[in-house]
Amino acid sequence: MQVPYKLVGDCRLVPYRLYSLLDMERLFLEKYLEIVKSLMQWAHFFHPGAKGEFPRSESGQSMVGALAEMADSLRGIGLSVSAKRAEMSVHDFAIPGATWDHFRQACVEIYNTMRCECESKLFLYVPEDRVSFYGLEQPFGPEIAERFPLANDDISEAYTCLALDRGTACVMHLSRVAEVGLRALAAKLDVKPQNDWGKYLTEINDELDKRYKKSGARSEDEQFYAEAALAFDRMRRVWRNPSMHVDKSYSPERAKEILEAVRSFMKHLAARLYC
Repeated sequence: MQVPYKLVGDCRLVPYRLYSLLDMERLFLEKYLEIVKSLMQWAHFFHPGAKGEFPRSESGQSMVGALAEMADSLRGIGLSVSAKRAEMSVHDFAIPGATWDHFRQACVEIYNTMRCECESKLFLYVPEDRVSFYGLEQPFGPEIAERFPLANDDISEAYTCLALDRGTACVMHLSRVAEVGLRALAAKLDVKPQNDWGKYLTEINDELDKRYKKSGARSEDEQFYAEAALAFDRMRRVWRNPSMHVDKSYSPERAKEILEAVRSFMKHLAARLYC
């Protein structure tokens, strides 16, 4: 799927990704401050004693053209309402009757609109020690990404939640990651899809018991599957089931511990399972 983006100058502004303070200066602040500087100069310093009608001369029309360019710049940095206000001014000064006072007032109104509109533009700050968790590709490694592709989105979301200080959300995504492994284990043993972990594990253990009773011993693979089932049951009891209830929450520190445990376990499963 193609990720939507907005062009800011020569740069692509992609929604929901992180931008550094340097990016902010390059993409937003530089252009914003340039516009503010122009508006303040026009409103307070350019022709301060000028009276009467706004000139129809080349100099006046060049300022109208500068307003049109400003409207494009405002739209480019996401200030569409301010851009519309600047475009209205371009229209106003393209017809007779406008005065220098009107021009100065228009500059003030554009600036005030910019100030108000900027209140709705929010940018996310992620502490330096969490940045490495954000926007990772294949954070559990290429082997797990290849063996368990259904888990890839939730793995990435788990890391993103950890970066954003959302420990409980991280754990809930990790439960979905682990469930992909549980389904792979069930499929390997020809266990039909079930509604919950408990039913999966009951059917898996029943199947392994049947095989053990029939042969009198477990093969190396069956021992691996039995140990995996025990590990799934422990996860189910210790954090998977509790995370589904509103009275249980997880700190980012605890979520990170669970994330590392799930990553290690999924790597272990990838030695014999896939989905």
